[in-house]
Amino acid sequence: MKKMMYFTLVLMFLLAPLSVALAEDEPPQPQIPADADQRVFLPVMMRQQSYTISGRITASNTALGSSTVPSETALAGVTLRDSLGRTAVTDAYGRFTINVREGDTVTPEKVGYYFYPTYINANSNQNNANFTGFSPSADAAAPNAQVIPNPSFEVVPYYWNPISGNAAGYTPYYTNLNANTGVMSGFTGIRSGQYNFTESWSRWRTHEITIPTLATQADLNLFIWPQTAEIPFAATDAQAGVAAKPEPPAALIGMDTESPDVPTLGYDVQYVAVIDPITNEILPGGILYWQLRNDQAWLPIGPLSLLTFAGRTVKIEFGTVNDTDAYKSLAYFDDVTLDITEGAVTCTNVLLNPDMEGAGGWVYNLPQIVPPLISTDFFWSPTHSLKTGIAAADTWQNSTTESYQPFTIPTTAIYARLRMLILPKSTSWWGWYSDQEAINLDPAKQVPLSPQETNQVDSQYAHIAGSAGGEGLYLLFKYFGVDSAYWIAKSYNLLPLRGQTLSVQFGVGNVTSSWSKQVLYTDDVYLDVCTPTP
Repeated sequence: MKKMMYFTLVLMFLLAPLSVALAEDEPPQPQIPADADQRVFLPVMMRQQSYTISGRITASNTALGSSTVPSETALAGVTLRDSLGRTAVTDAYGRFTINVREGDTVTPEKVGYYFYPTYINANSNQNNANFTGFSPSADAAAPNAQVIPNPSFEVVPYYWNPISGNAAGYTPYYTNLNANTGVMSGFTGIRSGQYNFTESWSRWRTHEITIPTLATQADLNLFIWPQTAEIPFAATDAQAGVAAKPEPPAALIGMDTESPDVPTLGYDVQYVAVIDPITNEILPGGILYWQLRNDQAWLPIGPLSLLTFAGRTVKIEFGTVNDTDAYKSLAYFDDVTLDITEGAVTCTNVLLNPDMEGAGGWVYNLPQIVPPLISTDFFWSPTHSLKTGIAAADTWQNSTTESYQPFTIPTTAIYARLRMLILPKSTSWWGWYSDQEAINLDPAKQVPLSPQETNQVDSQYAHIAGSAGGEGLYLLFKYFGVDSAYWIAKSYNLLPLRGQTLSVQFGVGNVTSSWSKQVLYTDDVYLDVCTPTP
């Protein structure tokens, strides 16, 4: 027992210094001050996060905003630049990798190209940060590899799509009863003595056909053998070649003829139309031929120019429509060809002072309570932008601010694309937008837009207007109190407007109250136009 007590005392003596050392290594417990003002805050050094951004950049052969899926090729030699000016360059396969700080932007640059998106923000590691480059000259020179196979319907069945929807049982078919050349043709319509209870759309469609932006000629030619008993086009009129030319209803534009909602014509007609390759809707300007004939002989149709659709992929639809009366109409079609000629192209920007760095180009109608101005508040490049509207720090006034620039797209143009960068700012509590893409530049779908925008609501917008600005003809976009932290890239195909002198107009309406201020900054506004080189 004594030995045990002795051993315990010795052990305690040996461990005492170690206990003190352990106690000294423990951090002292913080004292909670009675008054919060007695607290002391020490600066904390934090290391900024860095990220690796990698991806691929491709060059598109189709203009931004086209309804078709663009073909793509790798784009080498593109410089990727971060906020500190550090760079990386894409390799032969269009690939890149760059290390950046958190919050930095990465922007692609290459002479002759603009990119979508225009930049990305670094907020995480990204291995799929892809960009698409668009070049007016490269786009205009996109090759065309499309032809119309089996133009004379001789190979049965091959290439042609007979459409049964809304045909009321009268789907087109190959026939050897009549032909312009060879022994076969494509029949559409209803023969005499047959009867249908609903309106019949009997028609053929091609497969997808690409009209190159470089095209200087895109002529559709075909032959038709028409017949009708529709009064007053009786058989006796055939000798005189009398033809009915009813106006196609505007409601047909944007309509798929297979749709149950297709408008009732109330008469017979033989027609040729250009349609969207995906939705099968008749395109604006797409009704190329709309007649009712009773010649009962082979007639040439064409040339029908498809240059309006340069840079697009389309389908061609043709056939016969019968209403529900007893007088039937039909048409044989044969030898359908599309002749395309391409040539060298010259591209240029037709707008003055596109980057807002100089004087001129942009004008406005007087008087304006809050006039537009060239501003350094925000800019994309280099240091100025066009400001329309009222910024948060400005004095509010019930007003509309608009600035415009006239332009003319030559009738010979084969490419015309408007592009811009916009930055909408607002103090409103809410915001939304309507990005109409000019509604295909279809006047039937437009509502005249007063320069005193916009039905007593605040908005930031762009129009295609007349040559002196003012009332908008086509709506490009309209934002309602949007407050964006980023520049937004916009692009619009204006080729359907060739041969006209119009203007691009930017504006802002401040009409609600002083707590709601709207402003729109616009920069790098280019209208790239390409014409065949003589």
